[in-house]
Amino acid sequence: MASQVERIVEEIASDPAAHPFGASYVANRAGVSVDDAYKQLEALATKHQLERHFELVSPSTGRSLAWYRLGDTVPIGQEFQPPADTDDETPFVVSPDDILVTFSASESLRQKAQKKTQDPPGRGKPPRLALNRIQSAVEDVERRIRSAVRRRSTSSTMGR
Repeated sequence: MASQVERIVEEIASDPAAHPFGASYVANRAGVSVDDAYKQLEALATKHQLERHFELVSPSTGRSLAWYRLGDTVPIGQEFQPPADTDDETPFVVSPDDILVTFSASESLRQKAQKKTQDPPGRGKPPRLALNRIQSAVEDVERRIRSAVRRRSTSSTMGR
């Protein structure tokens, strides 16, 4: 039986426009801790279902500036000049804190996931639409907002 993390990964893999994703994104979607999500993502990478990437983020804005694949040289300890088309203008020395591990679906997982979303022969059902994924994401955000509002209102009434 597939875990919730594996189901989220398969859903991401079925989207041809999917970008690399981090453990925190999957953890939020799956309702698990970031550590649990990371361990499961690493296990999938070990099985060659996911590819690891290293994302360089700006220490001042948190925006992604560059991506590196496993085996590429990541410029830790070196000065990095942010691209001209970003808000980051000042060069900085890259530290390990500026690097995030991200993942993307391997080609074989992507093909398997996309095949699952296609119409099975003779069934006449439409393929799973991106609209379903969007609706699911909106519902997830709405749940988190309601939960945050409840926590805030509970904590503000406790102080009275």
